[in-house]
Amino acid sequence: MKSLLIILSVCYFIFSCRSSDEGMEVVNPEKSLNLSDLNLGISFVPLDFGILGGIGEVTKFYFIDELLFVLDSEFTKGIHVFDLNGNLIRSIQSIEKLTIWDFIVDESNRELVLFTLGNKFERFTLDGNFIKSWKSEMPISKMMKLEDDKLFCDTGMESNARDKIFNLVILDPSNFKIKDFLLPLDEEPILAQDRVKNYALINNSDFLFIPPFDSKIYRVEKEGSIEPFLYFDFIDKLMSIQEFNRFLGDLPGDVTTGIDGLVYSNDKLFFHYHSNGVPNFRFFDLKSQNLYQLEAPNDFPSLFFQFFLMGYVLEKNDGLYAVIDLDHFRPFLDQSTVEIPDDLRKMLESGILFSLVKITVG
Repeated sequence: MKSLLIILSVCYFIFSCRSSDEGMEVVNPEKSLNLSDLNLGISFVPLDFGILGGIGEVTKFYFIDELLFVLDSEFTKGIHVFDLNGNLIRSIQSIEKLTIWDFIVDESNRELVLFTLGNKFERFTLDGNFIKSWKSEMPISKMMKLEDDKLFCDTGMESNARDKIFNLVILDPSNFKIKDFLLPLDEEPILAQDRVKNYALINNSDFLFIPPFDSKIYRVEKEGSIEPFLYFDFIDKLMSIQEFNRFLGDLPGDVTTGIDGLVYSNDKLFFHYHSNGVPNFRFFDLKSQNLYQLEAPNDFPSLFFQFFLMGYVLEKNDGLYAVIDLDHFRPFLDQSTVEIPDDLRKMLESGILFSLVKITVG
């Protein structure tokens, strides 16, 4: 996502799909929903990096105790802590100042858990004091949910531990030993398919998860049980792992490798997938059990929401949050006729680099 102009231009193209499968709930996008009907509310809090100057890219963030923890994996290799007014308080690096691939907040113990280069777990206090490190038994792509004595992790389909290849593993957060394997794979892809966010927190204990190359969204419960939640038919355009492994160059434009960007809010599930080089946005209403294709009119809230969904989004009780790189919007400011909110315009004109964004869905 180097330019908002490119992203917003492709956001106008929405495609439909149909479904069929025995013994499983099947959903069809038989209806369209205009994003303006969602009554989107958008607010911005600029982030002041102080003497740090700035960061490279936000790969994950989290709130706890009126604090915002922002991870920049590549450039500064740190977690940067802000108050909710956007002021930088401190920065936390791994004990060996290695790349931090991911982090999660252990709220019950009020600690940070880092997963770093070299497949190590490290624990810190929320103040940034190092506690202890552990060597992982396998590579981890994402830490998704820490529930009491279980840490749910996405392996990224790269891991081979104990001669098993699985999408999900459950670790013991006290020592990070493997407790259980979920969703076995028959074959491993040659290249990893990194998803921006292939899980969505739906309450305090359960979450939804979709692996790459899969047409099913799974519900994972806190005790570790897992079952298919929704099934989609991509009109025979969903690649198998075997097909993916046969390609040495660019993939055909009319195929997809699966769903990305799961986001949940108030019984509403949003997601997208790529086909023909453009994102296809969908909305599933959990109350009515209806699937909609999302359509965007030429207004800022609708176009911004699609861009918002293509990054890392955090679900909270009071709304959806993202940390946005404002450089994506500066060309849009000069070239678009869409009316931009005054607070965003002022931030763009002032040179602020990143902003915390909150979106409420009516």
